[in-house]
Amino acid sequence: VTSSTLPRSTGTALAAAAAAAAVPAAAIAPQRLPQALADKFLHLPQLRALRLSLVELALGLEGLRLLAGALPVELRDLRLDLCGQEVGNEGAEVLAASLPPSLERLTLCLRGWRFTARGAKAIARGMPRTGLRQLKLVISGSPIGPVGARALADGLPARLERLNLSLRLCGVGHEGERSLQALARQWAPRPRSWVRVREKLSPICQSLEQSLEWDLWDD
Repeated sequence: VTSSTLPRSTGTALAAAAAAAAVPAAAIAPQRLPQALADKFLHLPQLRALRLSLVELALGLEGLRLLAGALPVELRDLRLDLCGQEVGNEGAEVLAASLPPSLERLTLCLRGWRFTARGAKAIARGMPRTGLRQLKLVISGSPIGPVGARALADGLPARLERLNLSLRLCGVGHEGERSLQALARQWAPRPRSWVRVREKLSPICQSLEQSLEWDLWDD
């Protein structure tokens, strides 16, 4: 197995998880889906690519712990759409601590998680350092402030080849924008890379017109 994908619909996600676990879809209640997925991941240590969207499912902190703790350690390509979970700093720390070190591509949509600079620092610390080449990080709507923005900018892996970073509605202020200006200038000329703090027409958001921040599966 090299890839696993669940779409946005909770009902379809339930059916897909049930099929993967070889049980009837009706047997998996929404609150049991995190455990069902975690059980499946534990039996797929060879999994190399995982695309998972659980936008309509309220995981909660415990559900996130189950999923994050079961991520296969040999993953090379991980794309998670977990927007709107509102799990705060603890959630950011749980996910960051569980990111597989072997990742070459990482996409995280954490819009609306409501974490602060503490959570942003955890994510910066948790990003794989050696092999990561593509990073897409959408954390719009979390009040990370200038301290959190600076931590993310300073914590990027050195060997990245493509960066998509959205910090809209994160309260970074003028200080945070200044710390991101150099980053935006560095990445804007690179194909399909962008750094977003405001709307698309802002100078700091160059190159975004050709890419949607919510299109997590783009290649």
